[in-house]
Amino acid sequence: MDAEFDQQKDQCAPLIRRNGRGSSRGGIPAEDLAAAGRVLVLVAERANAELAALTACLPGIGRSIAHTG
Repeated sequence: MDAEFDQQKDQCAPLIRRNGRGSSRGGIPAEDLAAAGRVLVLVAERANAELAALTACLPGIGRSIAHTG
């Protein structure tokens, strides 16, 4: 999971630099932001697992979901 978190953090780095580190956090401690990032990674992993399971049960559903949004 740490590797995925690091990847997400790296992807967000340009946004953080553009908005400025202090002003974009709104006073939220860095540790709390890191914890929130880890939670979001877990949510994404679980959502992807659910979609994969649904796709395995219902062929074609993954393609139709992917094309809707």
